[in-house]
Amino acid sequence: MRSSYRVALCGVLSALAILFMLITTILPIANYVCSVMAGICVSIAAQEFGSRYGAAVYIAVSLLSVMIVAEKDAVIIFVLLMGMYPVLKYTINSLIRPIRIAIKLVYVNTACFIYYFAGIYLMGVPKESFGKMPVFLLFLANYIMIMYDIIIDKYCFIYNNKLRKIILKDKR
Repeated sequence: MRSSYRVALCGVLSALAILFMLITTILPIANYVCSVMAGICVSIAAQEFGSRYGAAVYIAVSLLSVMIVAEKDAVIIFVLLMGMYPVLKYTINSLIRPIRIAIKLVYVNTACFIYYFAGIYLMGVPKESFGKMPVFLLFLANYIMIMYDIIIDKYCFIYNNKLRKIILKDKR
């Protein structure tokens, strides 16, 4: 497959991911859902062309989101958790399962701590707004990321069996 086709498809995926991120400005309640959908766009690029192209889509969407998306909470969720996770997932896919799971959990917990401390010390969010049970919230974040991992796998199954033929038109 020519690199111009790869770049073009990654550009379309980046634009779609930015569209999902911009929807959070209109519907702030959709922060997590739209961040997940933008992450799935990154996942498609990583699955089709490798983690290098997935990382390029992630970086492009992250930079544009920081500049143009008004809902900064959704941007932080995408940049720290939902956007980079698919690239990590496809990068460590060849490792044995226990090591893969450990790396994913370390990543999620580190990102949650960064999110927590960035919210308090950089954005001035009161500690009380995170709730009285940060340990429960950390457990919930781990559960959500496990579900996100399953969602990515299910969506990739649908993409490979139904959508890929339509999008790529047998280019591969």
